Amino acid sequence: MWPAIPSGSLIEVTPCDVVELARGDIAAYERAGRVVVHRVREVQLGGVAFAADALSHADALVATSAVLGKARVVEARALTYRLPNAAEAVVLGRSLTRALAAALRRAIQRLIPR
Repeated sequence: MWPAIPSGSLIEVTPCDVVELARGDIAAYERAGRVVVHRVREVQLGGVAFAADALSHADALVATSAVLGKARVVEARALTYRLPNAAEAVVLGRSLTRALAAALRRAIQRLIPR
């Protein structure tokens, strides 16, 4: 749920009926033995559509039986930043160079008529 809820934050889940959930609520559900906290996209007849804030796509439809309840942040973990060390900077530089080169190639291909 980053950036709204940083990883490691303390979350409280209050059990509720699925009909009490509304679009935009933050709720928790169980998936493969793990608790997932995402935002409600839509409550449907067959389940609930959830999505994380940082993702453009929704999760698969979650069965109503897997929904644990509404979630709220009890204590948000502070975001921390650090500069990359030398080895990480090299890797980041190479990755950025490759990404820019690929984007440039795609842009040139669009400009050249076939």
